[in-house]
Amino acid sequence: MRTSSFIIMAAMVFACNTGLRSDFLDKLELQTLDAWSAQLPGDENTFYLINFWATWCKPCIREIPALLELEKNLAGEGLKLIFISNEDGKKVESFINNRELGISSFLMPSAIETYELLYLPTTYLISPDGQILLKQEGEQAWDEPVMIDKIRRLISE
Repeated sequence: MRTSSFIIMAAMVFACNTGLRSDFLDKLELQTLDAWSAQLPGDENTFYLINFWATWCKPCIREIPALLELEKNLAGEGLKLIFISNEDGKKVESFINNRELGISSFLMPSAIETYELLYLPTTYLISPDGQILLKQEGEQAWDEPVMIDKIRRLISE
């Protein structure tokens, strides 16, 4: 029994690390801040760094400048940063403007349930063909050279 459980567990870990096609992008039901249906910006060569955040989440707010710096460093390599909140659009828009965060955000009211998010912020790196290349839960130092190099390696493989 233990052997079969171990084999199943090993297969699951291997499957998670092989970059199998996911339906992550297919599940995105984005809205603009004024609740219009929206599509991801970019093209078939775009890598997406998708950050789920909230206005009440202090770690989310603290990591925004680092995420913007990462995007600036890797924009020429096909990386597009996407912020998604599940909150009210007017609240998000007011928060962004009052804090002068310099970001735009999409809404996805069902994000927590759809992606079974346990922590905010949660950030995914998604390949152009929909593979989940990286999932990070909690605040990260996105602008640190080691993280920039890690993302650069993932998008160049």
